[in-house]
Formats: sequence, C-alpha cells, structure tokens
Amino acid sequence: MPIRYQQERAAIARMLVGLFRMWADYYSNMQLVDTIEFGFVHLFVFLGDVENKPMSVSKLSRVTGMSRATVVRRLQELIERNYIERRGRFYHVGDGAFNPENIQMAVERTTAIIIRTAKELSKMDTQG
Repeated sequence: MPIRYQQERAAIARMLVGLFRMWADYYSNMQLVDTIEFGFVHLFVFLGDVENKPMSVSKLSRVTGMSRATVVRRLQELIERNYIERRGRFYHVGDGAFNPENIQMAVERTTAIIIRTAKELSKMDTQG
C-alpha cells in the first residue's frame, strides 16, 4: 500500500530533523530529547516577550503541554545558562540569548533549512 503524500512527508521530516539537530548545536551539552523540551520553553518565553505577553509557569505549561514540574525544571536550566530571567512571576529573554555568534548561526541555519524545504515542496506541487 503506498504512503499518501510520501515525498511531501519525507521533505517535512528531513526539515524537522535538521531543525532538531540545529537546536542540539545551539543548546550544547544536552541530549537531543532534552533540547526539544528546552527549546520549546525558550521559544515560548521569547514569543511572550516579542508579543508583550510575558509567560508564567502556568501559561508555559498550558502552551507546551508539559507538566508544571517539567516547565519549572527547564526554566531553571534556562536561567542558569542566562538565556532567560525571572521577573516576579513572569519569564523574559535574558542576556545570554543575545550571543551574536550563536544567534546568527541559529537564524541562518534555520532559514536555510526552511527555504530548502519550501523549494523542495514547491517543486512537488508543480509536478503533481
């Protein structure tokens, strides 16, 4: 039995693998599975700052689907690495998140992975 949208799904799977590997490089000295939880919490704290809607533990637990205990553990690790800081009951991007080399690498690699995947999917769309 053929797999529906096999090529499209494979392209998306390759993109996700590339993004997760990039996260593993960005958050060094962690196992891949930990970087995913760590990265999700970090991204939501970042988005909260950018959208002027700071994140609390409860809100992070809700949006990530992680338990409060896991969120608290990941927040503590992010604080220790200086990626975020706590102000009252809310969390904000910290000074360590602004490392120019690290952030430039992350943005460039993420953009390249997404563009490559978009081109690949676009070609499939025009062939079908």
